[in-house]
Amino acid sequence: MGVSAAIITCNEEANIKRCLESITWVDEIIIIDSGSTDRTLEIARQYTDKIYHQDWLGFAEQRNVSLTKVTGDWVLIIDADEEVTPALRNAILHMTQAATNHAAFTITRKNIFMGKVLNSYVEKKLRLFKGGIVSFHGQVHEAAIFNGSTGHLSGGTLIHHQYTDLEAQLAKMNTYSTLAARERYAANKKYGILALLVRPLLDFLKRYILKGGFRDGMPGFISAVLRAFYTFSRFAKLYELHKKS
Repeated sequence: MGVSAAIITCNEEANIKRCLESITWVDEIIIIDSGSTDRTLEIARQYTDKIYHQDWLGFAEQRNVSLTKVTGDWVLIIDADEEVTPALRNAILHMTQAATNHAAFTITRKNIFMGKVLNSYVEKKLRLFKGGIVSFHGQVHEAAIFNGSTGHLSGGTLIHHQYTDLEAQLAKMNTYSTLAARERYAANKKYGILALLVRPLLDFLKRYILKGGFRDGMPGFISAVLRAFYTFSRFAKLYELHKKS
């Protein structure tokens, strides 16, 4: 079998149709849902019958559950708020039908924020790999573990429709910073006032100056400020956890 796409969902009715429309060319779509109460599943059933419920276990474990369901020779990991461009589709199909020594590939991802593609926020995400070789770990920004070499898939991009509005972004940032703080607390990591002062500033300068966020206008500035605030929140929450222990 060719390419399987694996998606984890929960209340993604605003995004899921766009995502699924962009991957109708794959051989199999696997959805692991953790309890959607909106129209996510109703929409998803128009594209696949391979929909499974799994109470939320964390990002990494939800991914791992999805990998137990796939049957393809290659697996494409995609989030509900992402979209595969036609050029990326062609690049994936060409690569998976050709001989390669790589076990996995990173894909270029561009982020849309406040209606604008941020040229200052372009990432490489490991999202395509051979079936049966990968497992994930981590609470936030889960990492893939596998044996083998990694290549980069040139041609096409993955489009990330980050948030519907700033309120949604701030809510997700709050959740993610809490998870990140707990992960660092479990690893007994500690940060002092210097980190609270310097690290957010460095993150802002990196996003806004070094990566050219100033070229993205007001959305670029706001994105850089929010990145700095996320870093500050993460360290502040870690400090709070240690104070409570």
